[in-house]
Amino acid sequence: MPKRSKLVGTKKDHLEIIYQTAPMGIALLDADTAFITCNPALLRKLGYTHEELPELDLLSICHPWDRNKVQTLVKAAQQQDESYLRDEVRLAHKDGIFFWTEVSVQHIPKALNRPESFVVMIQNIQKRKEIQLELMELRRRLLENSEKERKALAQNLHDGPMQELHSINFQIAGMLDHVPEETVEQLKMIQKTVR
Repeated sequence: MPKRSKLVGTKKDHLEIIYQTAPMGIALLDADTAFITCNPALLRKLGYTHEELPELDLLSICHPWDRNKVQTLVKAAQQQDESYLRDEVRLAHKDGIFFWTEVSVQHIPKALNRPESFVVMIQNIQKRKEIQLELMELRRRLLENSEKERKALAQNLHDGPMQELHSINFQIAGMLDHVPEETVEQLKMIQKTVR
C-alpha cells in the first residue's frame, strides 16, 4: 500500500494554496458588494489587477439586465447564512465584453472584530450558454421546417389526391342517372368510400 505524503505547513497555508491555485474565481466582498480581495483566477477572468479591484463592486461589473438577479441573490444569501445561493449572470471583462457566469454567494454575518461580508465564487459558463443558445436555435429551425413541411404536405394533398377524389365523386354522381338500378347501389357505396 502506497504511503500517503503529508503536506508541510498549517491549515492556513493549505487554504492559501487552494485559494491561489483554484481555477474558479473566488472573492470576498463587503456588505455593499465591493471587492475586498479575490484570487488570481478571478483577476484573470475579469482582466483587472489587485490595484484596480478596490474601485469595483459586483453590481458595477454586472450586465444591467442581471443586476436585479444579483441584488436578489445577495439579499437571499443574507437570510441563509449556511448555504451558497447561485444564479447565472453576465459579468463584464475589463475590456467591456460581457460573458456568462455562474455566481455563488454565501453570507458571512458580522461577528467580533469582523464586519459583514460575502464569499463569492464565479465560474465562467460562456461556452455552455453558447451551446444552449445553439441548441435552442436548432430546435426553433427544426420546428419551423417541420411546420413548413406539414403545410406543403397539406397543400400537396389538397391540390393532388384530394382534387382527384372530388373529381371521382362528381363523375360517379353524373353516372348515377345513366346506369342500371343494380349498379346504382354499388356506385353509391364507392362514392361513400371516396368521401
